[in-house]
Amino acid sequence: MVYGLGSNSFGSLELGHNVVVKSPQIIGELCYKNIKQFFNGYNFVLALTHDNCLYSWGRNARGQLGTLCAFIKDDPYVEPELIDLEFILTSDGCVYGWGDNRYGQIGSGHNFENKEIIYCGDCCSFAITSEGQVFSWGPNEWYQLGHNSTDNIWEPQLIADLTGIKTICSAGGLTYFLSIDGFIRFCDRYSNENNEDFIQKSPKRTNSGQHDYVDQYKRLFDEKRQIGDGSYGKVFEVTNKLKNCYAVKKIDIQDDNYTKDCEKEVERLIKSLQNILQHKRQVFGRQPGEPMNSIEFYISCHIFKEILECVQYLHELNPPIIHRDIHTGNILLSKTVRNGRYFKVADFGLATIRKSNSKASNPTREAPEVRRGESNDPKSDVYSLAITTEEIFGFDLEDILENSSQKYSLDNEVLNKCVVQLKQVLKEMLNRDDPTFRPSCRQY
Repeated sequence: MVYGLGSNSFGSLELGHNVVVKSPQIIGELCYKNIKQFFNGYNFVLALTHDNCLYSWGRNARGQLGTLCAFIKDDPYVEPELIDLEFILTSDGCVYGWGDNRYGQIGSGHNFENKEIIYCGDCCSFAITSEGQVFSWGPNEWYQLGHNSTDNIWEPQLIADLTGIKTICSAGGLTYFLSIDGFIRFCDRYSNENNEDFIQKSPKRTNSGQHDYVDQYKRLFDEKRQIGDGSYGKVFEVTNKLKNCYAVKKIDIQDDNYTKDCEKEVERLIKSLQNILQHKRQVFGRQPGEPMNSIEFYISCHIFKEILECVQYLHELNPPIIHRDIHTGNILLSKTVRNGRYFKVADFGLATIRKSNSKASNPTREAPEVRRGESNDPKSDVYSLAITTEEIFGFDLEDILENSSQKYSLDNEVLNKCVVQLKQVLKEMLNRDDPTFRPSCRQY
């Protein structure tokens, strides 16, 4: 079923008239056509079906419907008509355009390579790339294209400092950009709550999304007390309506750069190995205290192997880079898998060139020689890597150092042999007496 509402200019709602529609009404002409997407122009509409058929209706004074039907002054609207192909981006990357081209909004002659989505506004056009960047072209009298100039833009031009955009809406003197972080940015002329007119020359983030989140937070949670201060804000103890207790960090957003830093911090926490390992036992159906099965042990070994390779890369640079703060919270799941690698080492805030003597943040992960104030060496990272196995494998490192002979599994001798070999490696990595006897990452 298809519903529509709005100004209905030139019958663009396809209801058989051009009267304003203030509440959703069923559009019989469009029902059961398997329409998957609409493209709204200023006074016309295109509809794309799941079979990749394209219908158009509304005003056609400048050929914007892509059909040969003429505009008749006394006819309130043009019925939907199937067209062969305003813009079409085909599956093979070709772009077709037609209609009014007084301001170059068709973009004829431009290379549209890497453009994934194209939007048509009121005499203007936009294209979003696969990286979330935006190109725009057409008239820019009211800065609706996002460029700080009132000149017409005759060919697609990149909007500066605008990234991560997933959809665009441009109509009625305003252009809105919705980003993947859920925020809306806008440009063009607008009026504030006091009906004062302003012009926003470059895309600016609105506050509406932030207020919505705040209202939702207040509806769902009750703040009990402040329990601390953290990076970017204060931390509160809160309970939901079921009396479940949580810790919430409230962030005072200052500007776009500050927001991006906060988002990176949140992404780091969500996608860290530490977060993944907290759920690993449940994923494999293992009870607390039970040994891993062969599959879980195999996957854990591969995780550890990837981390060793990451740190090996740092240590073999010239000069070597010593991370100095290796732990599972600084090991992230990569967005893109390259060469079969899923993890990457991050947070180089404490990283240093070899032989620097600055202090690291967490003594429990530091090698003994670092805690004694002796010079840093790549082997100090090797010690910290061994500490991560407490979370990755669930080992008790003190038992490893004391040569505990207790079997890991009661019924899997093959697994027991693998665990014995791994513990021998970890014992060498944890050498507290002479760091030079610790192996390098490459050795394993």
